[in-house]
Amino acid sequence: MKSGIVYFAFFIILMFSCAPSKNVSNASAGNGISAETSGRERDGLTFENAIIVKSVDEEYNWIAANYPGAKIESQALVKHNGKPYDVLTFVTKDGETKTAHFDVSKFFGKGF
Repeated sequence: MKSGIVYFAFFIILMFSCAPSKNVSNASAGNGISAETSGRERDGLTFENAIIVKSVDEEYNWIAANYPGAKIESQALVKHNGKPYDVLTFVTKDGETKTAHFDVSKFFGKGF
């Protein structure tokens, strides 16, 4: 049973990593972003300053709120110090490539 969950999680991650680029300019800035993810204390530039989220939607909402018009290039699940993180690479509307780190430990692996 546990291996089935691992395969399912891998499949979901694979789908996100192979999905076409998503333009986040139409996302509602601030919609669904908790106080933890507001970016006031965390900028997402490193694992240590990762944005704490409760869903994948919050990741996209954070990018839309902080980098309006950005286009997602890739998304990867990474383990750092035993904790799961989503690392999203995106291009800003000014053409600058950036990376944002999101702490997904509040929901990743908690069941589907």
